[in-house]
Amino acid sequence: HRDLHSFPTRRSSDLNLVKLKRFLGQVKIKYEHWSQFGNQFRKHPDWMVRYHEYIQSDTIHEQIKSLLATAKGHRMALMCFEANFLDCHRLGLAKILEERGAIIFYC
Repeated sequence: HRDLHSFPTRRSSDLNLVKLKRFLGQVKIKYEHWSQFGNQFRKHPDWMVRYHEYIQSDTIHEQIKSLLATAKGHRMALMCFEANFLDCHRLGLAKILEERGAIIFYC
């Protein structure tokens, strides 16, 4: 399990990093936090455009390669708490991963 969600929100206060890591460990799921893929642009009105530009940039290219290498041969979950997953920055990351060969399932 790979996590991009750094801070609990009203909707996810039970899934902060410490609690989530402890729970997943109890059920033998490896947990890694990849904060570099978090949405640091969420306060901007055009956050989706800015995030998409960021994950397309050379700045994050090596981290995406590392994420793909780490996930190779494993299942990976990108969790989203948006009412509509189309409003989540993780969708942009999923599309980049898919373009680079990852098989993506949207649930």
